[in-house]
Amino acid sequence: MSSKTINISEETLINFLKSLPEESLIDILINVLVENDTTRLTEEEKDRIIKAKDDLKSGDLVDWKDIR
Repeated sequence: MSSKTINISEETLINFLKSLPEESLIDILINVLVENDTTRLTEEEKDRIIKAKDDLKSGDLVDWKDIR
C-alpha cells in the first residue's frame, strides 16, 4: 500500500477523529500508535508499568471517551 503525506490543521484532524465510529477510531489508533519494540524495558518504563497496574487496581482511571 502506498502512502502520501498531507498537511492539515490539528483542529481538522481532531474533528475528523471525533466524528468516526468508536471501532474505526480504535483501529486507527492501534495501527498508528502501537509499536513493536523488543528491546529491554528501562527502569523508568518498568516504574510506569507498575504505576499503571496500581492505577488499574485502584480504579484511578480516565475513560478514553472522556478525553475524546
